Amino acid sequence: LDRFAADRAPLWFRPRADTNAVLRRMTAAGARIGAFTDAPRALAELALAHTGTARYVETIGTLAAVRTELDADAVVITSREALAELP
Repeated sequence: LDRFAADRAPLWFRPRADTNAVLRRMTAAGARIGAFTDAPRALAELALAHTGTARYVETIGTLAAVRTELDADAVVITSREALAELP
């Protein structure tokens, strides 16, 4: 599964300059960033690596695990569009 995903990841996951810019700005401001998914962790890490966002993400896991790791009051963003709207 890992090799299959690694071979095909470039077809599905591409860096997005606007998203990376928001994440870069957020981490520079001291925000802690987590990524939640129901996919296996290895696949989530692969997707983050291919999009260039792995360096900004502190924790990966289920939503409950990420909220526990970061803070129960963490802001949950579920789309790139919502991320772009952050101040």
